[in-house]
Amino acid sequence: MSKSKRFTTTKIPNQLIQDTSLSFSARRLGAVLYGHSNRLGCCRKSLATLATLSKLSVTTVQKAIDELSSAGYIAHIKTYRYSDQLGRMVYAVGIYHCLLPVSRDFTLIPRALFDTPLNGSAFVAALYLYQQTGNSSRCFPSLNAICRGIGASVSTVCRAVKALGVVRLFLALHCKKVNQAYCSNSYFILFRSAGDVSDDSESVQRSSPQLSKSAPFASHIKHITPIRILQAVFSLFSKRGYFQKWQTTVLYLQGKDKASRFQKAPFSQSRPARSGLERGPATTQLSSSDTGGRG
Repeated sequence: MSKSKRFTTTKIPNQLIQDTSLSFSARRLGAVLYGHSNRLGCCRKSLATLATLSKLSVTTVQKAIDELSSAGYIAHIKTYRYSDQLGRMVYAVGIYHCLLPVSRDFTLIPRALFDTPLNGSAFVAALYLYQQTGNSSRCFPSLNAICRGIGASVSTVCRAVKALGVVRLFLALHCKKVNQAYCSNSYFILFRSAGDVSDDSESVQRSSPQLSKSAPFASHIKHITPIRILQAVFSLFSKRGYFQKWQTTVLYLQGKDKASRFQKAPFSQSRPARSGLERGPATTQLSSSDTGGRG
């Protein structure tokens, strides 16, 4: 692994991502601990630092640490130091040992994901989509599959997918079948590593999914534009033969329409229309009888 890729991405165990018994805050804090651990799997951070990195409060961080410790993902070692001001021993910076190995069964995620203004459910949904994507740039899990993978409801997953589109992490493409019925969405990765962005990223305040504000790195993506995305989608559909099937279907329908017209033409010519001379006396007779009846 190259040095640039090593420091712009981190390994997260798949077991931690898909453990639905953990809360979203615990899984987000676990990702922070595994992402900031050294080669020996140790992370030495204070509660205030962990709260800043995970976008959580100190109280929520304490609850998440207890949850991860009881589940067997980390081992919390409390350290002490002597305070000259208080004249007694006080708590020092804690040490957290990450117990799960990351040599296999892991997912590479960008470190910039920790800086995005996402809530817990959207953050875990992003981890799940990165896991399903793997080494490619596209995944297509259904909403029910995402619900089962992260342990959330359909409405929560829909809000999370919308939030991921706002911060420009994933592009959700709504797909339809031939019968115009919706099928599983396709999710394209818009941000893989820090090499896709420039260094002069501007900080953007935290926004809700309804606003059109993007993440700090979103407006500085160099080689990803809407035109390139459409070209990628067009090439993908061309490789799978969707356009060829559509053209064949159109030609078949056009040929069927012409055949139906050809069959209807002799039937219409076999029934000669009555001329005006044949219809004239009948009309005159009716009019005369009508007038005679009135008289």
